[in-house]
Amino acid sequence: MKIKITIDNDRRQIPAVSQAVRNLCMIESAGDHPSLNKIELAVVELLTNIIDHGSLKPESEVNVNCRIESEVLTVEITDNGLELSTEQRKNYLDDTVSMPVLGEGIDSLPVNGWGIQLIKSACDHLSYKRNGLCNEYTMVFDLSMAVS
Repeated sequence: MKIKITIDNDRRQIPAVSQAVRNLCMIESAGDHPSLNKIELAVVELLTNIIDHGSLKPESEVNVNCRIESEVLTVEITDNGLELSTEQRKNYLDDTVSMPVLGEGIDSLPVNGWGIQLIKSACDHLSYKRNGLCNEYTMVFDLSMAVS
């Protein structure tokens, strides 16, 4: 089963995508899947990063393609924003999850830098590539794993 959604460059449309992904997973799993909250977190965070930091033109659209095959959910998101910098690309392609360290207290935590790490910690695979004038992000979730 698969769904395709196109949203405007508008954060207010992200909850609709989140709900559609939730519904797709629930239909395929015949109920709540233990990883559903993590899946939604990753989708919402990636869309937020794209819309807030993707250098999209106001009239730009973001395409979301989701499919479930053999207990694997693949979410592909494309946009026509500027190509990611070398540092940004590295953050998406490095499999290491490095959440900011609490260190000396919550007040010392950085405001930025959590999003990509949250995405990587929630999915089984994350990739980025530039294809022509489009950024292509792919997240893969193994639904056979009962991770809560």
